[in-house]
Amino acid sequence: MKLFTRRTLISVCLIVVFLILVFYAARYRKYAYAQVWHFRHGDTVKFGAYSLELPKRWWVLKNEFAGWTSISIPRACKSTDIYEPEITVMPTTGGEVTENDVEQSRQTSSMVSRMNVNPVLGWTHSVTNIQARSSTWYCIRDTMTIFGQHVSTTLTCNAARIPYELYYTGPPEQEQEAISIFENFQ
Repeated sequence: MKLFTRRTLISVCLIVVFLILVFYAARYRKYAYAQVWHFRHGDTVKFGAYSLELPKRWWVLKNEFAGWTSISIPRACKSTDIYEPEITVMPTTGGEVTENDVEQSRQTSSMVSRMNVNPVLGWTHSVTNIQARSSTWYCIRDTMTIFGQHVSTTLTCNAARIPYELYYTGPPEQEQEAISIFENFQ
């Protein structure tokens, strides 16, 4: 008496292959989202009179909360990553926009100084300036360190006369990618 028939063996193999594909697709599905978004929308996201060019691994989600529309721009990564990189574009907090670069620089430096008076354990705060095509972004750079390892970075950026804020949060490995996206702001 045969334990496995040819038909049963083929069925078992197909099920195993299907399960492997489902696991692979679940783990890497964000790469597919990014490719589909770029195929449908191109490489540029527009908001108001402004735009950002996005590399192939970044794609756009629009969110609405409290009457504000923000744009979330996640980066494709494995679903097992703890700190997933993401950029958020949203209207400035309170609608306040500084009138010139000197005022924006002073405001950002003042905020970092206040944050450094009593810093939270494991966090460091600094000022980073990013030169975009048509503006300078003044950013508060927060870094989280655990057991001597730099594990997360947050950039909170504002520019004079621009009614939007740019945020990046994620691992330090993608921080430079986010900065290059901010440099393409126009």
